[in-house]
Amino acid sequence: LALFWPASFVLFVPIVLTEALVGRRILQIGYRRALVVAFFANLFSTLLALPLTWGLMLAVQSASGLQSAWIFPTRGTDPWVIPRAAMIMCVPAYFASVVTEYLAANVVLRNANPKTGRWAWTANAVTYAGILVWLAILGVRSAS
Repeated sequence: LALFWPASFVLFVPIVLTEALVGRRILQIGYRRALVVAFFANLFSTLLALPLTWGLMLAVQSASGLQSAWIFPTRGTDPWVIPRAAMIMCVPAYFASVVTEYLAANVVLRNANPKTGRWAWTANAVTYAGILVWLAILGVRSAS
């Protein structure tokens, strides 16, 4: 959480702007309204879903007896340890973000848009794909 959560705050603004663009198209609402939806959905997701996902991953790791880089980063010869751990963490975080952003968007839109679910899946697919590309670049750069 010490590595993953601060990065989510750094990426917060670009993610909100990107998801608002997706929302404008899918939800067929104005950009300003889509920005409000994306802002509150991502705020809810960042403050609730990401820490809960990390906690769930911690519980799974503790129960299985495994040690992971997102819990106890290790220093060593493998430059991919942290980027790989963050990439793995993106999988459950994606699903948690879809659910929490869907719920938050429905509150903001007052359940008035039947395409909210499609927006949550698509907007998060776009932003998480960008995050994965960024992590891959980080891994390649740290390996060279």
